[in-house]
Amino acid sequence: MAVFHACAHALLMTVLWGHILEADAQRYVGCYKDSRPRDIPSTDKLTDSDAMTVERCFYFCRNFQYFGIQAGYQCRCGTSYGYHGKADESECDMTCPGDSKENCGGDWRNAVYETPRDLKEEYIGCYKDQYPRDIPSSGKLESSKMYVQKCLDHCRGYRYFGLQDGEECRCGNSYGYYGKASSESECDHSCAGNSSQICGGNWRNGVYEIKPKYANAVFIKATAYTEYKGCYKDQYPRDIPSDDKLEDTSGMDIQKCLYHCKGFRYFGIQKGYACRCGNSYGTYGKTSDSECDMSCPGEGSEICGGDWRNVVYEIKSRPSSTSAPFTGAQLSYVALGDWGKPGSSQEFVAATLGKWAQDHSSQFTLALGDNFYEIGVSGVDDPQFENTWRKIYTHSALQKTWYVIAGNHDHLFGRAKYQTMFAAKEPRWFMPRLYYSFYKNVGTKKVHFIMIDTDPLRGDGDRTQMAWFRAQLAASLGDWIIVVGHHPVFSSGDHGKRSSTQWMYDNVRPLLEQYKVALYICGHDHDLEHLHKKSASKIVDYVISGSGSKTRNQNPTALSDVKKWNVESTMFSRFNGFVGLEMTESAVKVSYIDQYGREIYSFIKNNPKV
Repeated sequence: MAVFHACAHALLMTVLWGHILEADAQRYVGCYKDSRPRDIPSTDKLTDSDAMTVERCFYFCRNFQYFGIQAGYQCRCGTSYGYHGKADESECDMTCPGDSKENCGGDWRNAVYETPRDLKEEYIGCYKDQYPRDIPSSGKLESSKMYVQKCLDHCRGYRYFGLQDGEECRCGNSYGYYGKASSESECDHSCAGNSSQICGGNWRNGVYEIKPKYANAVFIKATAYTEYKGCYKDQYPRDIPSDDKLEDTSGMDIQKCLYHCKGFRYFGIQKGYACRCGNSYGTYGKTSDSECDMSCPGEGSEICGGDWRNVVYEIKSRPSSTSAPFTGAQLSYVALGDWGKPGSSQEFVAATLGKWAQDHSSQFTLALGDNFYEIGVSGVDDPQFENTWRKIYTHSALQKTWYVIAGNHDHLFGRAKYQTMFAAKEPRWFMPRLYYSFYKNVGTKKVHFIMIDTDPLRGDGDRTQMAWFRAQLAASLGDWIIVVGHHPVFSSGDHGKRSSTQWMYDNVRPLLEQYKVALYICGHDHDLEHLHKKSASKIVDYVISGSGSKTRNQNPTALSDVKKWNVESTMFSRFNGFVGLEMTESAVKVSYIDQYGREIYSFIKNNPKV
């Protein structure tokens, strides 16, 4: 648990759903005044009035030098602080909603923390560039003394940086729009400030990913059952006995050692490849994390100890999901929308999604659009397929079919077609066309899923698809009908006021009601919501699951619009999360799960066609 600011140096370790934060990951600086212009700029801001904690803000701002929390829920990142002066510590008096023992600033008062300064770069490859720039120039630095570390330091706060033409450094959160260079040899310019390093080429970016340098500064991947304890000295006789030892010089990583040591309380990894198991540790004392400096050969972003130094973990059980399986369920699946923005929120939800899918025997995923921010993918080999999908949704329970539709961001510049083309090379990515349908069995009954492409559909822009949609409904062989789209028919979130929502209400809603569709599932609004008409039949329930990676952290701003439609919003949440669905032949349970695995709301609906 991170510190309450009055005891600023008593930093403790916290486990956040499989993402680990070790002691000293952030240092409390003090309580500081804020005003306009903001002391810590708002360009990188996270607001969460339900679940803000110091760790949540730290992870969001982990590549910046400082972060501040204000008013109990506002997290801002920056490279400086203190413009308006220091405040009395008593003025930072608001507790964090996600942990009442922590302090989250005050009214126009920032509780300011410094993040670890140790970052490292990991080379990705040589990539083409042209106008408009692949990595934008807004964060550009040119220097006759350029070298890799200089660009890394300049781009703190971004996910990637690119070096070009020996002297140019650019920062950004995406890359690869124009594809990879034909050969690494096209990045052939020595760095102007260090001739032993390469700084791209002529219209070629040498692209790097920015990562924390040491384990104490990172939420360690794939360690859902471990708690990091620190870097510990070793000698003979061994601190952690060697009776249960595993050595792997090519594939060792934290997860491999964890699996080997199940049944023990602790494990340690040393010298990059030697894993030992035991029920005690620490005989020879703790040492600096910098002495555990060897990367794991099986996962280069993880640390596997050092020379006579063990990186030690405690093995712990992950908390069970608070959502119990629906009795008698014969078909289970998950619905995830607006999931394509990399970062801590996406990773939180991905870990929880996998756990729920495992516990409830989920058979597939409905991907509800806005799969890749901000402008979709540039082709079937776009790195986002790897970095934003494969590397994030790694849980074994999610290695099943994803039934995909496109969102408005996916459609920008005509790019949605590349996601249908990607389906030809990735069997799990099912998207044969931009709109399609499929059937699933639930016991002796059939469920007809109709996947509509709402971005061109809304505003009467795709009459061919609208005719297809009517025909699908009229000829359906399903005992159940569930329609899936990106844009909402009703929403009390920000998009509820849009003309596109009015069009969906006027044109799609009557068909859903006429053909007794059970559920309309969508995203677009970055929240979780359940709505239905205030009519006796209540034929259709409207399910919004649009917070897979982004939230607007807003109040339900369009409630007045919802009321004019005679619609009831029975649940609205600003949490990141997803929806889990479990079906029997006669009923479906719809569960809204937040990023911490909590079932915040559920309802059971009987089949309106029966």
